[in-house]
Amino acid sequence: MSQRCVYLVPTLVTYQEIVRCGAASGMPQELVAKVGDAVDAGLRSLSVAAKAGVRICFGSDLLGDMHPSQALEFELRSRVLSSIDILRSATTNCAALFGMQRSLGRVRPGYVADLLLLRPGVDPLADVAVLAAPGGAAVAAVFKEGLLVKAPMQLLARAPAAAAAAIRVGDVGGAAEGAATNLDVQAVTAAAAAAAAAAGRDGCSRSWVDGWADLNQHLVTFCR
Repeated sequence: MSQRCVYLVPTLVTYQEIVRCGAASGMPQELVAKVGDAVDAGLRSLSVAAKAGVRICFGSDLLGDMHPSQALEFELRSRVLSSIDILRSATTNCAALFGMQRSLGRVRPGYVADLLLLRPGVDPLADVAVLAAPGGAAVAAVFKEGLLVKAPMQLLARAPAAAAAAIRVGDVGGAAEGAATNLDVQAVTAAAAAAAAAAGRDGCSRSWVDGWADLNQHLVTFCR
């Protein structure tokens, strides 16, 4: 797979969730029992593939009511893979798989500004399993193409500047393990504005965001 540039997209959380609630969803008990054996085997295979240099992407393949458990895939993989490799599997590797590595998967001007903003103190590079916190507890905000689509930004307004400094948005495609790039508001804004310009969008929505380190009441402009 490594030599032929074949990507691997494990869906380990699907096995785990079938074991947890498959019977309640109407699946035969014998199928549920069989799938249970696949979790450990899948983790071993994932470890072997990673060591062989196979490019791994993120996926879940969950059914119906199991969809809220998608982020548990992060926790499962963390048992055998490093946090930085898991983050790459959900960002730069997926972008490369679809031939969109010049527009997706990184926080850079000109790239689509699909951004996940984490709460102060949350560091997925230290432990990627924090992204699997129940109810998205680690997530402060979600941006899609530069547009805020989820989360109260007031959370950031209330955060002390020192705590806000812990919010780290890294170019995980190029960061060494254990390292991250601290990205300030201007850089995020540039990425969002460039993405909006590339998409030919006009009109802007503006929001005041306090609490960023050394950026008191900095006006952030996200074009949409």
